[in-house]
Order: sequence, then C-alpha cells, then structure tokens
Amino acid sequence: MIMKEAKEAFKKDKVRGYVFLLAMVTMVILSLLGLASIRAASASLIQANKGYLSAQSLALAEGALDLAEAHHRFQNTKNILTDVLYPVNLSLGGGILNARLVHVSNPYNPVAKNHRVYATGKDTQALRGGSAIERKIVGEFVDQSFSVYGYFEDTGLGNNWWVSDISHFDGPFHTNNKLQISWSSAAAH
Repeated sequence: MIMKEAKEAFKKDKVRGYVFLLAMVTMVILSLLGLASIRAASASLIQANKGYLSAQSLALAEGALDLAEAHHRFQNTKNILTDVLYPVNLSLGGGILNARLVHVSNPYNPVAKNHRVYATGKDTQALRGGSAIERKIVGEFVDQSFSVYGYFEDTGLGNNWWVSDISHFDGPFHTNNKLQISWSSAAAH
C-alpha cells in the first residue's frame, strides 16, 4: 500500500522523487564512510597498544640483561662455570624478567672470560584476549682486564706490598686489599 502511494507520488512530482533518492544514497555513503573511519581508528588503537606492550617487553629484557651483568660483577659468580640464572621470573611493572648467564671460552685469550646473557622480557598484559608479548635479547660482555691498572700486585699469598718515598706510578693500582705504606711524619715526602 505504501509502495503504491510512493509510486503515485513519484509519478505526480518526479523532482521530489529524485531528491529523496539522492538523499538516501548520500546517507548510505556517509554511513559507510563513518563505519570505515571507526574501523580504521579501532585498528590504529590496537596497533598502538601492541607497540606499547612490545616496547615495554623490550625494556624488561634490557633490564634482565643489566641485572644479570650486575649480579655477575658484584656477586662473585666469576669462578662458577655452570649457567647462572638471575633474575628468575622476577615480576616487575606488569611483566616478567628472566636471564641466563653462560660462560663462553675465548679462543684468542684463554685467560679472559667471555660471558653471554640470554635475557627475556615478557609483558603479561593480555591484548584483547591475545597472548602476552615476549622479547628476547642476547648480550655479551668480557671481564675487565687488569691492563687498566698502572700497577698490579697479587698479594693473595699473605705477602704485603710496601710503598716508600721512591715508589712512583701513575693510574689506578690493585693489591687484593693488602697495602702498607712506609711513612714517617718527619719524612719530607
């Protein structure tokens, strides 16, 4: 019934029918453009969130690498030849840190010790039902050489190192915590 009336109205005034048709087509086009822009904005937000979580996972992996190196340098694990796990599943800022320190032989210098760290950072925040993002870093470092010292004395056998007014050296020195200085208040130097 309504269709019949619309046909009759269209026959009577054809201009009004074309304007109505043009308005309907314009509304459909604008609606489709609106839906497309909403989808693009939604995809952009998801991508930005994923990028943020990926960067956070990378920062967690870098933190694990730094912690493993600091643990090695300051916790006296230099003589341990097995793998060192530190930190192990440390939770920090919505993520988990892991690191495994492996001692690697140096073919060019058997005395120097190379170390390789396999560090993992995992962001545990789920992405719209997705899994956590994990980033891995492999880093290497070498123990500091004694060549940086101006003078090196190994007094680990209980001997003392005596410094007098004729001793002279430039730069840092190493003595394994045993140092005695021959000094007199009457001395000129």
